[in-house]
Amino acid sequence: NVAHPTVKPLALMRYLCRLVTPPGGVILEPFAGSGTTVEAALREGFNIIAIERETEYLPLIQERLDRMKEETDGQFDLTW
Repeated sequence: NVAHPTVKPLALMRYLCRLVTPPGGVILEPFAGSGTTVEAALREGFNIIAIERETEYLPLIQERLDRMKEETDGQFDLTW
């Protein structure tokens, strides 16, 4: 199982997304890591472009998004 060394609290990232992104804005996440910012942006209603260089972290992001999609009855349209 892969772990990411800099996981941030989801509540903090949701707050920061709202703080710095205008309504209808798009967030660019150049270091997606475990996907916390991706989840935070989607839960706050923003679109996001996420980039991650390390392929070993991609399963973390996919698991997070799959779990989020299940929790929300497929509410989010996620495109890779």
